[in-house]
Amino acid sequence: MDQRVLPFFSESLENELLRYSKRIEAKGGSYLITMNSPVDSMFFLITGTVKTYRVFTNGKKHLLYLLNGPTYCALSSLCCLTERSEEHTSELQSPCNLVCR
Repeated sequence: MDQRVLPFFSESLENELLRYSKRIEAKGGSYLITMNSPVDSMFFLITGTVKTYRVFTNGKKHLLYLLNGPTYCALSSLCCLTERSEEHTSELQSPCNLVCR
């Protein structure tokens, strides 16, 4: 049996997501989402670490959370579903495997 990549979903939902999504491998130090950019995709983290933070007008950063795979970012998913721009930045802290929908 193959190992599941999105174990936080039911197996049937995972299969549908993988069927209509693409897998991405990205290097640490790259940005998944940048502040004030439109979000048109949901991202599910399979492996790796993503740091999510806000940058204030004075340049200071406020850490919102660290994501360690496997997981997903509910905040990014909400912004995608409501067609809002992100009010935070998500930076890859290590090489990551992602599912993008």
